[in-house]
Amino acid sequence: MKKLVAILAASLIAPALVTAAAAPASAAAAPRDPVVALKRQFAKKTGVRVADSMRLSLGGAVLLRARAEGVMRFGPYGVNAFDLKTVTVLDKTVKSRVIASGSNFYLQGNQISKELPEGKEWVRVPTTQAGIRSMGAASLINVTDAKVLRALLATTKTRTPGGRVAGAKTVLYRGTVTLQRLAKVSQPIRALVKATQSKKPIRVSWRLWVAGDQLPRRFTSSFVLLSDPSTGSTVLTSDTRFSHWGTRTPVQAPPASTVIDVNDLESGEELAEDLSGQTLVPLGDPYEGLSAGS
Repeated sequence: MKKLVAILAASLIAPALVTAAAAPASAAAAPRDPVVALKRQFAKKTGVRVADSMRLSLGGAVLLRARAEGVMRFGPYGVNAFDLKTVTVLDKTVKSRVIASGSNFYLQGNQISKELPEGKEWVRVPTTQAGIRSMGAASLINVTDAKVLRALLATTKTRTPGGRVAGAKTVLYRGTVTLQRLAKVSQPIRALVKATQSKKPIRVSWRLWVAGDQLPRRFTSSFVLLSDPSTGSTVLTSDTRFSHWGTRTPVQAPPASTVIDVNDLESGEELAEDLSGQTLVPLGDPYEGLSAGS
C-alpha cells in the first residue's frame, strides 16, 4: 500500500505565496455556469490563489495532516504552471515546494536537501504539460480541471444559498460522486483508485461554493478510502479555498545555478520514477494489512 500513501501525499503539494494584483472586472456578460467561467480563465491565461487543508484519519484518530497554499497559472487547456508549498505531518514533518515551469518540475524540500551538492537548492525533473495540468492542484479532486468540475456538477443533488465566502455571496452545490467516475477524467484519481484495488464504488460527498462570477470559492470533500473490521475506516477529508481569480500570476523557474538535474543525483532514478507515479513526498505505510472498501 506504500504507493497508495505516496499518491495521497502527492496531492498535497500546494502553491507558494506569490503576490499578484487583481485584474479589473470584465464588462463581458456573466458566464452561465462554473465550467464556462473556468474555461474563460484559461483563455485569459490568468491564475488563482489556493489554500488547502487535508486530514487522513484511521478509526477516528488523525493519521496524516497537511496544509498547503499558493498559486496556479492557467493556459489555454488548464493549469500550465504553478508554485506550490506543503507541510505534511505523518510520523515526521515533511516540507516541500514544487515549481512547474516550461517543461520541468523543480523540487525542493527537507527530504531531498540532504542529497544536494553544495550550492544546489533545486532538483529538476523533465515533465510534460499534461503532467503539469494533472498535478496542478492543492487537492486530490481538482476543481480547476474543467473535466473534473463538469463530472462533479453532473452529480449535483441540491443547489441552495451558500452564504458569504471571503466576502463573496455564494451558491452552494452539494452532491455525491464515486472516485471511479472521477477517475475517468483525472489521472491522479485513476492512480489512486488503482492503488486501492477496490472492487466497490468509493463514494465521495462533496460541496462546492460558487460566487456570482460562477467561479469556485470553496470546495470540500470526504470519503472512506479503506475499511477494516479491527481498526475502523480510513477517511480522507479536504477543504480548499480559492481567491484572487483573474490575477496575473508570475511563476518563474529557479536560477539555473541553483538547479541540479535529477539524473545527477544518486537516488535520481528512484525520484524520477516516484514523480511519474504522482509521488513527491516519500512516506511510510500506515495502511499495511488493511483492505480497500467503502
